Amino acid sequence: MSEKVLTGQDKPNVIVLDQIIENIPYFVFWKDLESRYLGANQKFAQAAGFKTAQDIVGKNDFDGCWTQEEAEFFRKVDREVMDNDKPILNFEEPQQQLDGSTRHLLTSKVPLHDANGKVIGILGIYTDITDRKALEVEKDRALADLRDIQQQMIHTEKMRSLGEMAGGIAHEINNPLAIIDGFVQAAIKNLESDNIDKKTALRCLQKVSDTVLRIEKIVSNMRTISHVDEELELKYESLDEIITGVLSLCQEKLKYEQISFSINYDSEALKRLEVKCNRVSLTQTLLNLIGNAKDAVAELENKWIEINIIHNGSLQIQIKDSGHGVSEAIEKKMFQPFFTTKEVGKGTGIGLSLSRQLMNRQGAKLQYDHNDKNTSFLIQFQNSNIRNTKEVA
Repeated sequence: MSEKVLTGQDKPNVIVLDQIIENIPYFVFWKDLESRYLGANQKFAQAAGFKTAQDIVGKNDFDGCWTQEEAEFFRKVDREVMDNDKPILNFEEPQQQLDGSTRHLLTSKVPLHDANGKVIGILGIYTDITDRKALEVEKDRALADLRDIQQQMIHTEKMRSLGEMAGGIAHEINNPLAIIDGFVQAAIKNLESDNIDKKTALRCLQKVSDTVLRIEKIVSNMRTISHVDEELELKYESLDEIITGVLSLCQEKLKYEQISFSINYDSEALKRLEVKCNRVSLTQTLLNLIGNAKDAVAELENKWIEINIIHNGSLQIQIKDSGHGVSEAIEKKMFQPFFTTKEVGKGTGIGLSLSRQLMNRQGAKLQYDHNDKNTSFLIQFQNSNIRNTKEVA
């Protein structure tokens, strides 16, 4: 590299450049083609184990405080930059310190050229990102803990919704068990009589079989909603089966509280639709909305809840009750976490918030329908997430 004689006009610029290199909050160094140090700022020289920046001139990476493996890695990167005449920017590398500890660096290296464009060395600059990486680890750990807490909250809300709607597993199971017992006793009396009626016996046994299947569905749906689903797997599910399953979990409780319940399809064709969703989450959301509706109409003279399946540009599941809607003030807050209008101990305030979040995560929308004169919530699925069973037959 040809040397240039500094004039009086040049020297102030060199002084300014030296001050910039010395005072920027980065470690700076430059080397020749053999990876020997031509210079560095004081910050880098001390990190390398030298007292002053001048002491590092002429030394190489093996003369510093680093391990042989680190020195070889530094020189390997130097060689790659100079041989390819291309910079390597913002790569992470470890570096041993004088006290034996290891710091993590974010490094960039660029080739240096002479007046003719020939590579004559390398310029390196890095910053210590050890503390930042530690914060990232803490952040990742905190996010993992938050996800765990969120899953626990979702699972707790599932159990609360299931518990409220079922009114206890015994209430859902005891009624069909009583039906079974009644038909079994009728069959026994028939068989013990002198005049056995075969048709009556068969009818009793068929009723027992039907009721057993009903209990199996109740237990199956309880097992489904209680499942811990961390990944929120989405697949095509029969909408009618999901809604029928929800009904099996809550119909006895609604009957007990004398609340009329109905499921209405705009057309029979909608019963054949499959929806790309997470069955557990959709079931939980429907149970939560029905549970809220049950509480809302409990003191009304006219008590009813209905699920309406509508296709109007998109598939909509409407959960509607005989209430008269909510105020504008409550509507603005109802989807906020921990907001509730229920008495202390009767609501967590996370049901609607979690339900909306669960729907959002599977490409659906949960919103309050303020245009309806009654209380109405809508779950909306885009057409791209629904299909007819005929399409896959």
